[in-house]
Amino acid sequence: MGLVNKILNEAANIDSIITSIVRNLLFEWEEEYNIDPKDISFGDCDKFADDLKEKLAEQGITSVILNSHMFHDKWDKKYDLDLAKKYGKVPENFIQIGLAEHYWVYVPANNKHYDSDNSKGVNDMFQLPLYKRYYRHYNKK
Repeated sequence: MGLVNKILNEAANIDSIITSIVRNLLFEWEEEYNIDPKDISFGDCDKFADDLKEKLAEQGITSVILNSHMFHDKWDKKYDLDLAKKYGKVPENFIQIGLAEHYWVYVPANNKHYDSDNSKGVNDMFQLPLYKRYYRHYNKK
């Protein structure tokens, strides 16, 4: 049981460290750029993802920037279901409606996705707040 507890403690520790990093970065952006964190996803998500990746690296945390075009390119009508399945439960209408354009950070160590709307991280990219709103909107039609 000692090893299991150690692994669980380490997982909880990395989660809290990353959440603190995201929240501190959001505060920095609010102070420096006078931007509401909710607005970052509408035009500045790529820059935020770059900053977050850099802040995580400073703490020795490996991360990867993911973006919507990796999974679904609405202009070329190309999609990668296998890659999308690697990062979440693909919605039934994924091929038809694709993804809203977005950049976010994925941390392999805890298998979580982070963006400016989500400081605690989610294990499924389709559970990022932007994508939840996107699919909720299209599923109402």
